[in-house]
This record gives sequence, structure tokens and C-alpha cells, in this order.
Amino acid sequence: MERPGRGARLTAGLCAAVMVLLPWMGWTIRETADPLHGVCRQDLGLVGNVAMVVVESAQLFESASGPVEGPRVVVETMGFGEDGLLRQWIQYGGVGGPGVVHEYAYENGFLAAEETSSEVGRAIEQTTYVHEDGGKRTTAEVRSGRKQLQKRVVYERDGAGKLQSVIEYNAEGTLISKLVYSYKAGEERADRYDAGGERVSWSIKKRDGKGRPVEVSLYSQGAEDSPYTTTYEYDARGNATLEATSGQLTLGFIVFTSPPAPTKTSYEYTLDDAGNWTKRVTSIWVSGGKDPHWQETQAAYRRIGYYGE
Repeated sequence: MERPGRGARLTAGLCAAVMVLLPWMGWTIRETADPLHGVCRQDLGLVGNVAMVVVESAQLFESASGPVEGPRVVVETMGFGEDGLLRQWIQYGGVGGPGVVHEYAYENGFLAAEETSSEVGRAIEQTTYVHEDGGKRTTAEVRSGRKQLQKRVVYERDGAGKLQSVIEYNAEGTLISKLVYSYKAGEERADRYDAGGERVSWSIKKRDGKGRPVEVSLYSQGAEDSPYTTTYEYDARGNATLEATSGQLTLGFIVFTSPPAPTKTSYEYTLDDAGNWTKRVTSIWVSGGKDPHWQETQAAYRRIGYYGE
């Protein structure tokens, strides 16, 4: 990708009903989560026998002499078992903010439970998973920290393991929403319906030959001609290098926005000997004024520990 000018830029446990793709560790834990098998190192773009990852973030500010980096803040840590499965994920709440700890348990390679608590050990949420018919049907029961049932989520798959539907019920068994998936070559569609069976929103995700999302469009009822679309480009190692957005989110989605101007975000990486990135610089394209340019806005750092070190 040619870059002009200056230096370029998880809730029901592991809920697969999330439709918006947000880049952080390649793809975030929640968006890559599979309620059948959980998350492994490869899902997050990590290579090698990774045991732990600590992620720090710092804002970058423009100055006459170049970008100036603000204080680094630890934003998350991840711990993996030797089998490569995610065992612990800690999200930190910013400077002085409370953190959230996710602990994952597995049985015979299948995700069995997730426990979410505060850093001081207060239980927040517990999710258990029951897998039937070789994983064609998974039921997640979500309970509060006091073990009160909050809702049930049922995931149904076809013989190839592809999701067909995600159905959410409240504690009384009343339908809340249903997400229905359909597929064709290089494309995945998800239609969301409310309790009354009315479609309220849908997404269309296009993938390249390696299965990576290259275009994600989010639609809502009544705004079919104005999807919120994000496109992605990748380097040879599969790291996202360019993200461009257009359109708007409207009625039917959690986030409501006025029509934003199209945006472009680029990412540059520094890699370790194993091929995992240890630094990522995020830049945004500033198109206004007399000097269109890439402005560096954030630096992310990963400290990666490997088994056997």
C-alpha cells in the first residue's frame, strides 16, 4: 500500500451474535470467539507457542518535530494454555479504573464455562456451555454474579459447523431476538429479528480467499441504501494495514451516528523474531485543509512471552 506524506496510524460470554468487526489484536477476542471451541492463539493472528500477551497503548500527538508519544497504559493481558487456548483475558479500565477478568474452562477441546469478575475478585457474570450432537447445537446459560439466570442463548450449526442461527431468550424463556445466517461463496449474511419476528438489521461480510473479512456492511430497516461499510486490506502476514469506513449507523443498531465523512485508518507494524507484531502505529488520513496527510494518532505495544523461554 502506498502511503503519502508523513509516517502513516467481550455480554453473553463469548457471544457470537456481535455483528460489528473492530480491529484491536488483529481481530478482537469477542469478534473471533467461537462458542463451541472458544478462542485460540491463531484466531488472534498469533504465531508460535505464545504463553502470554500484555498490550499497552499510548496516544500520539503532532508536533513540529514529529509525533510525540503520551504515557503508555496497559489495556489488556491474555494468557494461553500450552494447547493454545485462551485461559485468561483481563481488560483494564484505564488510569485508576476497575479491570475485568475473564477466566475460561474447557472440556475435551470444547468451551465449557466463562467466569467474569472484577480485579478484586467480585463475581460479575458466569456463562456455562452445553454442546449437543457433536456441536451442532450449543446452549449458553448466562447468570449474574449471584448465580441468577439472566438469559439463554442457543447456537445452531449445520453439518459443516457453520452457524445457522443464534437465538436469545430471557430467564423466563421468552424470545428476545434471533440472528439467522446464510452463506454463498466468499460471503456471509446475518439477519437479526426482534421478538415479534420483524427484521431490524442485517450485515453482509465478504471474505477473501484466505477467509479474512475484506468488506463488512451493516444495514438497518428503513435505511437499506445507507449501510455502514468497512473495508480492510492486509499485509503478507495477515495483519490489517488499511481500514476505510463510509455510511452511517441508524435505527436498529446499538450505536447511532449522524452521517460521518468517510474515514481511512492505516496500521504499520514492528515484528519480533517469531513474526508477531510488538508495536503497531495507527494513523488517520487528514483530508481537510491545504496539507492532506497521514497523522499518527496511537501506538500499541505487545509484550509477548513464549513457552520454553
